[in-house]
Amino acid sequence: MINKENNNDIPSRVDSKNDKKEPYTDEELNCLVENYIDDWQDLPVWNNLVNEVGKEKAKSILKEGLKNHSNIDCLLSEINDNLN
Repeated sequence: MINKENNNDIPSRVDSKNDKKEPYTDEELNCLVENYIDDWQDLPVWNNLVNEVGKEKAKSILKEGLKNHSNIDCLLSEINDNLN
């Protein structure tokens, strides 16, 4: 879905005004973490993180990161930067 409100081509899923306003609950965070892990199994950034710190610590880093980032791409970029 394209956000046409400002006559630009920013997809609504990355438009910051659509960000969740309240913090995620632990249950939501756990669900998000598991879903992202399922999707990211083949991503080099995820595999590098798991190889460096182990899967449980990587899950913990992801969970903490989701508490502080509304944009998952920013979180991935930060994780990748910290690994290099």
